[in-house]
Amino acid sequence: MISWVKGRRSARFAAALLVLTVVVTGCGRPPDEAWLRCTGFGAGDAATSVAVLEGKLDGTTLTSDVNFENRSLIAGQTEGTGILVYRARIDYRMAGYSPPAAEYDVTLYLPPPAKGGTTTGTLTAFPLASASLKQWLINAGAGAPVAITARVTFFAETDEGGKIETLGGIGIVLR
Repeated sequence: MISWVKGRRSARFAAALLVLTVVVTGCGRPPDEAWLRCTGFGAGDAATSVAVLEGKLDGTTLTSDVNFENRSLIAGQTEGTGILVYRARIDYRMAGYSPPAAEYDVTLYLPPPAKGGTTTGTLTAFPLASASLKQWLINAGAGAPVAITARVTFFAETDEGGKIETLGGIGIVLR
């Protein structure tokens, strides 16, 4: 009789723990990418993005526009939240070399979307390959053309103070 009571108690505890796990993880906020999305890199046109950005291996900074969507409207709500993108970190990958990462303070506010929509915004002239990165490549002996992959992490904050991150990536060819 005692083992049957203990078994029922354990089963109830396990069921309660399972329900709590589902409630905590299932009813929380959606993943960061569901709120803020980097939709691509390009030159001035939010509808057109490029997969590879080309530039010169010289002393100038190669820039690109970065397009975002605020998709913070959750089912059952009539208005989302505003999102401020405030920092970016670029990690570079290149065969045979380990270019240093770069961090930039940025400022882009995406207002709250309403009634099932999204809001968009663009960081203009974002420095993807700085003059100092290019000089590092030249000093390291990298000869043109240089192919680099840039993985950019954007750090943001909602109007309510929640911290979120989203990623974007682009290939860079320097000739």
